[in-house]
Amino acid sequence: MHFDDHGPSLHVCDLEGREHVRFDCFLHEPHYHYIEQANQANVIVRIDEVAVGDPIDFTFRCLEHRLPDMLANAGATALADEVRGRMDEVRAALPKVRELMERARPVAQPA
Repeated sequence: MHFDDHGPSLHVCDLEGREHVRFDCFLHEPHYHYIEQANQANVIVRIDEVAVGDPIDFTFRCLEHRLPDMLANAGATALADEVRGRMDEVRAALPKVRELMERARPVAQPA
C-alpha cells in the first residue's frame, strides 16, 4: 500500500466504539477491512475497481445491500441481527453519509 494514499474512510462500529468493518476508499489502493474483535484479526480485502467500479459506489452498494452479512462475517453476529432489523434506518442515513464521503474524495494527482 502507498503510505501517501488518501481518501475517505467509513468505519462501521458498535455502540461501544468497537470497529467491525471499514471501507478505505483511497486513491491508489482502495480496500475494506473485516475486523474480527474476538480473534483480534484484521482481514484486508482489496477493492477491484475493474470489477466493481468506483470504490465509493461499491461501499454504498455494500452498505445498502450487504451490511448485515458483512458484520456477521466479521464475527459481530448480534450487531448483524440488530442491523438487519433496522436497515430502513441505515438506508435513510446513507445519502448524508455519501455526501460526506464525496466531499472527502481525493483528486487524482497528475503523473
